[in-house]
This record gives sequence, structure tokens and C-alpha cells, in this order.
Amino acid sequence: MRTWFEPEEFSAAVDARHESRDGRPAYWDGARIRFFLLRYVPYKVTAPRKELDLAPEVLRTYLRYLDVTGLRDP
Repeated sequence: MRTWFEPEEFSAAVDARHESRDGRPAYWDGARIRFFLLRYVPYKVTAPRKELDLAPEVLRTYLRYLDVTGLRDP
């Protein structure tokens, strides 16, 4: 069984922010979340549909982790 941090979607979330203009992997706002879920995942992530459907929950879990640990960029 896979855990939340193993799917390609988690790696893709970090990559999407790292590859962005500002390169800040812990900075997420509404526009960046929409870009990741609606543009980045469909065009850049290759995985079975079942795993792609996990992208919103994986991102939500990642953002919660960043928030709880104090790592989320203001």
C-alpha cells in the first residue's frame, strides 16, 4: 500500500513549485493550486487515472504538513 508521500502527485507538487518562476516549493496560493491541479498534473504527470484522481488530496495533505510544521511560505 502506498502512503501519501509516495505518489507521483507529491513529487509533481514539489516540482511544479520548484520549476516556477520564483522556485519557492512551500509557497502556495489559490492561483498556484489551480495551476497545479488544472494545468500541471494533466500535462506533466504520467500515472494511472486512479492515482491522478488523488492529486487534490495529496496536495491538501502536503499543504497541511507545511502549515503544521511551520514550513509553509507566508
